[in-house]
Amino acid sequence: MLIKKQDYKRALEKIKDVEKYLSRAEHRREISDMEVQIYQNLGEFNQAYIKLQKLKKLVEAEKLTHYDMSGYTLWEQDLLYAIGYDPYIKKQLPELSDENKLLTSLPMILIVDQNHPNPFNPDTRIRFTLPEADHVRVLVYDIQGRVVTTLLDGRKAAGNHTAIWNGLNSAGQAVASGTYFCRVVYRDQVVTKKMLLVR
Repeated sequence: MLIKKQDYKRALEKIKDVEKYLSRAEHRREISDMEVQIYQNLGEFNQAYIKLQKLKKLVEAEKLTHYDMSGYTLWEQDLLYAIGYDPYIKKQLPELSDENKLLTSLPMILIVDQNHPNPFNPDTRIRFTLPEADHVRVLVYDIQGRVVTTLLDGRKAAGNHTAIWNGLNSAGQAVASGTYFCRVVYRDQVVTKKMLLVR
């Protein structure tokens, strides 16, 4: 069964309501774990990372030592890659402000996340980060290398952006199931991601 984005959001709302009434640290840990997973499934990697940091603090503060922290470390690394950081370069890692927001510095290169969801139907999101304002193009190609459609062709500010492909070609027609490629072109940098459309 395909889980829709609105189903994840409804689940997140329910979890937050339940969280208010939990007193036992073990239960708060379990519910927080679910929140991180849902944010990740929604493609909201920044929120997932922030929630994971709070979860780690909870485990440490409540001395829940029977939980294996190595799993959280691997999870943290995956999320750092997703938001454009190398977890092995500590001086580049984001910090949390007092408002629990990411204090991020922009990367020096074009960062393109894997499209989400993938496989997808009917649409998918391609998130990318520009180090400086400039012209950027986001194109979709088929497996023969032909341009299917252009999602973006214009100047964008530095920072995070999202392009959405709805599975249509440039003529507005639905394309067949199969493998497609999203290519983001920024200055002399080109990043390509493989996407799978399943009708």
